[in-house]
This record gives sequence, structure tokens and C-alpha cells, in this order.
Amino acid sequence: MWMSHQEDALKNPHIRLFVSGYRALLDGDFEGFADMWAEDGSMEFPYAPEGFPQRLDGKAAIREHLRRFPEMLRIDRFSEPVFHPSQDGRVLIAEFSCEGRAVTTGKPYNQKYISVVEFRDGRIVKYRDYWNPLIALRALDIIKEG
Repeated sequence: MWMSHQEDALKNPHIRLFVSGYRALLDGDFEGFADMWAEDGSMEFPYAPEGFPQRLDGKAAIREHLRRFPEMLRIDRFSEPVFHPSQDGRVLIAEFSCEGRAVTTGKPYNQKYISVVEFRDGRIVKYRDYWNPLIALRALDIIKEG
């Protein structure tokens, strides 16, 4: 699992929270993942295609969005993340990938992410998720390969 080569990184509380969040996702605990946000937290998807949310404001909106996730995609594995230094100690930058499948089509959902996460008082206040929407659209058969 994650952090096998980066045990010292787990001393950073932001990294611990990040890792526990993705362990929750692998376990299907989307409520637990949503609980990591501050009440006024936000989640942004800068590359989201038309028809998909580009920004979710507030813990309730994030929770509602995450409730729909298991109907669409199943994540089987996350890679060990690479954390990049930030000049702001409240911000964590992580690069990682996942392997999974679209629930309705069975097609692979193998995605690469760069996430920029800001923390306050042990909670996520801003999460910007950079990913390739074409991978999701193809896995869900919204667009065809080619």
C-alpha cells in the first residue's frame, strides 16, 4: 500500500489525512472521505467537461457528489503518491494514479491525478483535482474511443 518507502512523510499531518482519505475511498467509505472536509470546504475540477461539476462548495455538496461516485466508477488501486513541496505549509501537492473500472460498462478507468489540497485545522478547505476527463468519458461510454 501507499507510503511503503516514505514512512517519514507520515509525520506530516496533511499527508496522513490525504493517505487516510484515499484508503477510505478504496474501502468504499465515501462518507468518511467527505468527513475530511471543513464545513466551508470546496472541491474543484478545473478540467471537468460540460455537464460535470467544476466546483462544489460546502461539505454537503461534496458529500452529495461523492454519493454518486460508486454508481459510476470503482477504484481498485491507487499508486503510491509523490508529494511535491509547497511554499505554503497549509498546501499539499500530490501526484498519483489509480486503476479501476466503470461500473456500468466494465471498461477500465486508469487515471492520473495531480491534486492541490489546502488544509485548515486538520480539515480540507480546498481540493483542486486535475485529471483527464477523456478517460472517464470513455470508461463510461459517453464518448467512444477514436
